[in-house]
Amino acid sequence: MIRHFTIKNINDVKTFNELSLKLNSLGEVAHIKVKDNAVEFDSIDIMGIVEIVEAIDPALKIQEIVDEEEIDLKKESEPKEYFFLFENISKDEMEQVLTVLSSYSSYTNVSLNRQNKLLKLTTNDHHVLARLKRIVAKIGPNISIINYNRPFQGEDFFNRTFSRYFIMVLVGALAFGIAVVTRREPTIITRIAWLVTLAVLLSSMLKTAWIDIKRKRYFTEDNLMILSGFLGWAFGFYFEMVLVVIIYLASKELLINLGTWIINDIDRKLESIEYGNLRTQQGVVRVPLSSIDIDDIVVVHENEAINFDSELVDAKAFVNSYAVDGDDSDKLINAGDPIRAGCTNLQGTIQVRVKKIYQSSALNLVASRATSYALSESKMFKFMQLFAKGYTITLIVLAALMIVFGGGFRLIDEAYVYIGIILLSISSNATYVQAISYSSLGVVGNALVKNIVIKNTNSIYRLHSCNVIIYDRIDDQPVSLDELELIEYLHSLNKILIIFNDGPQDLIAGKYQVRNNYTTEEKLQVITDYQKHNAVCYIGDSTKDIVMLQSANVGIARGGILAKRVIRNSDIVLKDSSKQTMENAFLVSKRYRHVIYQYGFLGLVGVVAIFIMAVANIIPWVLAVAIDVIISGAVILINKRIVNLS
Repeated sequence: MIRHFTIKNINDVKTFNELSLKLNSLGEVAHIKVKDNAVEFDSIDIMGIVEIVEAIDPALKIQEIVDEEEIDLKKESEPKEYFFLFENISKDEMEQVLTVLSSYSSYTNVSLNRQNKLLKLTTNDHHVLARLKRIVAKIGPNISIINYNRPFQGEDFFNRTFSRYFIMVLVGALAFGIAVVTRREPTIITRIAWLVTLAVLLSSMLKTAWIDIKRKRYFTEDNLMILSGFLGWAFGFYFEMVLVVIIYLASKELLINLGTWIINDIDRKLESIEYGNLRTQQGVVRVPLSSIDIDDIVVVHENEAINFDSELVDAKAFVNSYAVDGDDSDKLINAGDPIRAGCTNLQGTIQVRVKKIYQSSALNLVASRATSYALSESKMFKFMQLFAKGYTITLIVLAALMIVFGGGFRLIDEAYVYIGIILLSISSNATYVQAISYSSLGVVGNALVKNIVIKNTNSIYRLHSCNVIIYDRIDDQPVSLDELELIEYLHSLNKILIIFNDGPQDLIAGKYQVRNNYTTEEKLQVITDYQKHNAVCYIGDSTKDIVMLQSANVGIARGGILAKRVIRNSDIVLKDSSKQTMENAFLVSKRYRHVIYQYGFLGLVGVVAIFIMAVANIIPWVLAVAIDVIISGAVILINKRIVNLS
């Protein structure tokens, strides 16, 4: 069962970026959300992730979120004693709760103090509170239950946290005052005062820097800024040193908030497919799909997807199962008939009884895989990583040469030392790597809302550049008016359009090429021939199309979510066969490429411009860092275009 976790107190931007990107690359992680200095995500298996997080930063702690409560993880799941208090519950209802809990093998030592309405049990199930709330909601909707904990005992929170903070602020302010007062006739006291001021400003970063150094990560963003700050102090650039560090500290919060803003936008986009209409005794309420349980009644409106394996409650309904099995025909189902997750309700409002929870539905598994795998196979992401690494190394080497020869050996004018410190301050390029993750999550989330499942962002990036489209019609199906509109749209893209027709009657070639009743070998040969000089997009729908989906530059599967081999061997999955969904796929691809080009160009031009101005010694240290922060923010904001694509 998919569980929800959080990692809090990530105050280091480099750690934050590394953790975010690593989680995005893991197959078992989905639905990543960034909130303030925390990351939340869904996962089935957590122990491997715990080891990865500990390797990134041993100080980080993963907690599980159960019914909005945060629970510390244990490496070994040992039975634990739990206490729960009931409110608004009768004696008969307490007996019903006790009877239901006694039927679960995972709950032992179950006892109920009826006078105090206190429930006690032993279990290793961390989801016990969430399950109890679902149980009591069915027994009595007005019953409330809370987790009862022993009184908190520990040190005084103010003394442990705020007193240290205020002491450091006081020391820093005192040191800064001494440094400013004695600046006209500087002594050793003046230099020490500036050093203390710098140390106080960098105090939070120094801790993470030491952890990075122990892990042999020497050139992180924080480490480079710390080094440039101390070099600024060593060579007497005191006021600029303080301003630069303050700008940097403020920019860390700014960039995290901008990233959170974009991630929250993606969450709002996905809300429509993550929530469902649950029928309760009080009426229909909109709740997260993950909170809907077996035998619950869900209301599905016209043209909405049915997100659960379920059975029909109403007398009859018309559904389309194209997204599940590739069958584009409308089906009449009667009360009690089973419905697969992923089918679409075609007429009116219906009610279905849930038979499998959302986490186990094929539709959700495909969507979760998309959000997990989208980043890991992106060539653009790998390119940006390589670019960032090369850029950082180049600037560090140049900065070292200027500082060593200009300051250490005194062979060149000391102005070169100043330039070297500037280069060191702007040498980190982590923002551009982080930006690719925002755009990737944005394009995947936006596509999911439009019934498009993207297996990896490299495929949606390449789709727009494919100048040959091969459309393989559904076998043995007559040509419908909707399909003719789809074919006309594909033809309007001004690309070479080839239609493979295996229908009951031959099609006559006109504005586009038609291949009637080709064998798999003949279809594959057509793809191979065109690939000699073109990029080919192949649109198929069944298991016999797998070899073509594999061979094409971009393979698009229409429907058949339960056909795992088709899903596994395609790049993009369409949950319906409409013209609108196909049009959305090409539109998202076009916008995604434009966003990549825009922030790639802005980032490249920006860093080169700062580099040239720094080397030419025409901008001060403070301005160089400020411009670098502005460019970083702009690079992240550009990604909102892909999130806001309508």
